[in-house]
Amino acid sequence: MASAAADGLNPIEVLKEIHSAVPVKGKRRHHHCCKSYGKIGFTSLAKMIAKKWNGLSAATKASFEVMATEDKKLYEQKVKEWKNKQAEKYKYDANKLNTMA
Repeated sequence: MASAAADGLNPIEVLKEIHSAVPVKGKRRHHHCCKSYGKIGFTSLAKMIAKKWNGLSAATKASFEVMATEDKKLYEQKVKEWKNKQAEKYKYDANKLNTMA
């Protein structure tokens, strides 16, 4: 995180910028009948994110990769807890559920 600040980037602000460009869940539009009215399209968004990501220094990328690793560990822990609850609820063998990916 400190390296991102040293490069003049705040990881939280970068994430907020990305989230602000993504459409809100539940507000689905029919692509064949709606105009974009200046909203960014998926392809443009992906290119913009890739350009910014590739432009970051290795130290800045490392801070984001650390956050991603922490989030992945938390996700895997929550999935394992959920599978154990399902095993208790439905009387399954928790070890069999945990080996399923």
